[in-house]
Amino acid sequence: MRAIYNYLDILGFSASFLCAVHCVLMPLLLTLGLASGLEWLEEPLIEWSFILTTVILASWSLVGTWSRHHDKRPLLIAGVGFAIIIGVHLLPGHVNHYIAGLGGLLIAYAHYRNWRLLHRTSSSHATQQQHLPAQRHAA
Repeated sequence: MRAIYNYLDILGFSASFLCAVHCVLMPLLLTLGLASGLEWLEEPLIEWSFILTTVILASWSLVGTWSRHHDKRPLLIAGVGFAIIIGVHLLPGHVNHYIAGLGGLLIAYAHYRNWRLLHRTSSSHATQQQHLPAQRHAA
């Protein structure tokens, strides 16, 4: 099960980081004319697909592993990141992509922090198992 959560954190980090790169670079590339023909990446359906994908991955990974390390900080960091992204996308007028990119980076950081906590927890658990005295069965 630990391997699944490791994979989810890596996948979640990657999706969140790509979301942040998308938010920051796409407006710049479109403005400079370097991404002509890629305007479809700015469509609301694509943007909300990015957001929904990262919400699902974060929920599955961060909520699923909380019972192992009991640290709420990854959940709080991801929550702030999602609040920023969703808030920016729901505001009327022009969307500030750079602020949304900050939200994506926060979510990526939450996955990284969660991954580190899981490795710390599993290594300390392995160390404790090595130091336990062998139990003897009564005959």
